[in-house]
Amino acid sequence: MWAGLLFSVVGVASAQSPGDFTILEDILIESSEDAESYMANGVGAPSVAYDSRRGRYLMAFEVRLPESREYCPQGVWGLGLAHSTDGIHWMTADRPLLRPREGSFFECVAAHPSVVYNEPNDSLYVFYKSEQGADACADEERSWGCSRYTGVGRATVRFGGGAGFPRAITVLGEPVLARATNMGFPRFVRQGETNYLMFTEPPNAQIAVSTSFRDFEVAADVAIPVSAAPASWAEDELFNPAVVCEDSEEFPFKAFIGGRNVDGGSLILGG
Repeated sequence: MWAGLLFSVVGVASAQSPGDFTILEDILIESSEDAESYMANGVGAPSVAYDSRRGRYLMAFEVRLPESREYCPQGVWGLGLAHSTDGIHWMTADRPLLRPREGSFFECVAAHPSVVYNEPNDSLYVFYKSEQGADACADEERSWGCSRYTGVGRATVRFGGGAGFPRAITVLGEPVLARATNMGFPRFVRQGETNYLMFTEPPNAQIAVSTSFRDFEVAADVAIPVSAAPASWAEDELFNPAVVCEDSEEFPFKAFIGGRNVDGGSLILGG
């Protein structure tokens, strides 16, 4: 069904080498010194898109919120939003972009964001990993299931006016990709009229496909098993993919994926 969507999994030598990248010494976004701030525990998993209307970058990131809920054993995770004109100096909002909502499929976790800016309707689509409470179906069944893991959700941030402040945030009531097993790091990429979400479901990487911005279907025939990677850098797990478009009909994408072995070390691959 998904013929023509191909990935090549290769070693570091044929991709960009670590020496080609420069790591900035300064921290771009620091944690808040206020213990009650939503950024008190720092930020993680940033994803950046370009706002072509205003010539700025938009970054969504995950935060472990200071509050706790007894049915959320891994803590309560939400999303924040920042903007920058140069990609180095960032301004963050004084409140989170998205907090977990009780009774929803993301009542414990909204994390691992992936963003894309839609210029025609001046909005930012934010895809995120979602989890619900350990006792999700204690009172009644839920349409997306009872597993702690619920899949990938989507929020739409609409801007308005020249300053580009968020005007409204709409969150879909059900996952755009329902998954009842441990998964994460969804990464969005669009080719033509088709949308793709690459994600990891330990130990492998997967790809889901949709012709809209919802209702994604896993393309099982293009799964990337950990066994396809050189054993020296990914003995046990693939994680945190980053997907970019390539000018190639045979291999339309390149994926940079983390590899993990039993010693806890990780390297990067280009595929």
